[in-house]
Amino acid sequence: MRLIPLVAALSVFAAPALAQETPAPAEAPTPATAIGVAPAAVSDWLKSIGAIVGETQQNAGRRYIPVNDGRLDWMLWFYTCGAELCDDVQYSSIFTSAQITQEKVNDWNRDNRFIKAFYIAPAGDVPARAVAQYDVLLTTSGVAQINDVTATWANQLDKFANAMGFATSAPAAAPAPAQ
Repeated sequence: MRLIPLVAALSVFAAPALAQETPAPAEAPTPATAIGVAPAAVSDWLKSIGAIVGETQQNAGRRYIPVNDGRLDWMLWFYTCGAELCDDVQYSSIFTSAQITQEKVNDWNRDNRFIKAFYIAPAGDVPARAVAQYDVLLTTSGVAQINDVTATWANQLDKFANAMGFATSAPAAAPAPAQ
């Protein structure tokens, strides 16, 4: 059995690495290297590209902005927030209709990327719902970093709405670059 000498040799090489000390955790970002976006700046940018944006709100301690992009209503949630910046965002939209089925939602999730959805079964007189979501980890600071992800969200949300049986008025346009 040649496997035993190979395992023994690998353990000799791995032993020094295992004996090394664990590196100290990275320091928290300083303001010069902060990561994220400010909800107020995102709201201003969305308004500048023609979206109808409501006031920043809170639900269960999390901030969000209600948005209408001219075709569909959605929310932009802010997560891992400090005093000024939030490290990641989630785009979310809820569709309610008797046309929505679990099969349609499963088909969407199987055949599409980026937006993922889940199905909420009807209860009583309430029709079925589908919730579409797109999570984004931010890697730098400033609103410019969400230009492309907002365009992806808008285009995919339009396709999702059509797949769920909702007609939309026009294909989503790319947002204007953030300053």
